[in-house]
Amino acid sequence: MKTLAIENCHLILTDVADTDEPIVLTRAGEPVAAVFPFSKDDLDSIALSSNPHFLRLLEKSMKRGETEGWVPLAEVRRRLGV
Repeated sequence: MKTLAIENCHLILTDVADTDEPIVLTRAGEPVAAVFPFSKDDLDSIALSSNPHFLRLLEKSMKRGETEGWVPLAEVRRRLGV
């Protein structure tokens, strides 16, 4: 993984977009952000993983599954007819 001082970002941001590995941006030597490559296919995952409403829904669902039990995949398929 590369690191880059944020003060230098304006100079080479186009180069950062062409990298195939994550880059950690630093300010005064401390990490403050990360830039990482992703494809169009990754965009939904990134959007959902930072959506507070979705994360609350996921947490609620996980708790329900743990307390009430999970529905087996075969049962889900049966209910959906697949």
